[in-house]
Amino acid sequence: DDVTTFVMPAENVTVAATFESAASPVANVNIGGETKPYSDLHAALVAGSVAGAVVELVDDVDLTGINWEPIADFKGTFDGAGYTISNLSISCDDSGDQKLGLFSNIPVDTVIKNFTVENATVYAPKANYIGVVAGHGGATAEGKANGLITNVTVCGSIQVTGNGYVRVICGHGNYGWFSDCHVDGGSAATSFVKGNSSSDGGIFGMAGEGTSVRVYDCSVKNISISGTSNVG
Repeated sequence: DDVTTFVMPAENVTVAATFESAASPVANVNIGGETKPYSDLHAALVAGSVAGAVVELVDDVDLTGINWEPIADFKGTFDGAGYTISNLSISCDDSGDQKLGLFSNIPVDTVIKNFTVENATVYAPKANYIGVVAGHGGATAEGKANGLITNVTVCGSIQVTGNGYVRVICGHGNYGWFSDCHVDGGSAATSFVKGNSSSDGGIFGMAGEGTSVRVYDCSVKNISISGTSNVG
C-alpha cells in the first residue's frame, strides 16, 4: 500500500490517505479475440474453461497456503509460457474417482503446455485418478485422443499419495498424448508416489486400452514409486 500525505488549504487540515495497489496479473485469458488479465490463477483457469479459449501465464505463481481446487473439464489451451507454478497443494479425504490435480479432467482437444510445477503435494489416500498436472485424461466415445500435455516439468519436492491410478503428470492417461514431460524429485528419499491399488508411477497411469496413447521424450528420475500392481 502507498501512503500519501497532503494539505487541504481551505481548512488547513492534514490528511493521510491510503491507496491500495491493484494486484499484478498472473495470467491473460483470451476468448474470441478479447483478452482479459487476471491476478488469480484459479479464476483465470475457470474463465478459460471453454473451447477455443487460451489462458497464458504472464508471471510465476506461488500457491503457498492454498488447498487447490482442481479445474474441472478445462476445454481450452493453457500456455504456461515458460513460467513456474510453485508449492501446489491438494488434500482430499473423499474416496472414489476424485480426479485430482492442477486440472481435474482433460477433455478432447485440450492443450496443456510450457510450464514447470516446483514442489507439489497431493494427498488423497482413498481416492483414484491422482496426479500433479491432471487427474484424468481418459477415453472418449469417439475414440479421439484426449488432451495434449507437452513441455511440462514437475520438480523439487514431489509427494503424491492416492489409492489407484496415482502418477505425477496424469493419474489416468488412457488415450492421452504426452511429449517432453519430465519428473525430477531431487531425491528418492523425500519425493514419492504412493498408491494402494494398481497403475501407479511417474508420467501417466493406465494406458492400455486402444492405440491412441502417445508418449514422446519423457523422463522420470529421483523419485520413489510404490503400489500393488502395474507400477512404473
